Amino acid sequence: MLTLIDVSADCLVAAMPPIPYLALSYVWGGKDTYQLAQNDITKLQEVGSLRELIPQTIKDAIALTARLEYRYISVDTLCIIQDNHENKLKHIQQMSSIYSNASITIIAADDEHAEHGLRGVPGCLPRSHPPQDLFGFSPSCQVIIAPRSLDCQPKRKYFTRG
Repeated sequence: MLTLIDVSADCLVAAMPPIPYLALSYVWGGKDTYQLAQNDITKLQEVGSLRELIPQTIKDAIALTARLEYRYISVDTLCIIQDNHENKLKHIQQMSSIYSNASITIIAADDEHAEHGLRGVPGCLPRSHPPQDLFGFSPSCQVIIAPRSLDCQPKRKYFTRG
């Protein structure tokens, strides 16, 4: 069983795999970022309950999920109960599975904090245009490579996470 954000209903839902969903990998923190507490689960399963609690990066990821015509996204701070140590540990051990089973993982490596937002999402930060190369593994699997950005990766907060 997965807890996911239903981007159409703006609330948490319990979902049974296999279900198509996106995942967000980002830098926590900045302002006081809300973290899911055991006592809040029922409230956050109500339609429209999330919008005011979440930082800009998560709002942008939700908007991107909807634009890509997916209904669900996994965001660890909201989909893992943070004040239940056993539950949190169990889900942390499953994070590689959560990311690998996602249809798409959004990686917000440009962020310094959770209020930063995602570049290029309409209504959010403007796109940056670093030089990029397209490497094709096959016709259906391609990766965008930004060679110059590799030089500055260690300076980004995202790449210092555990």
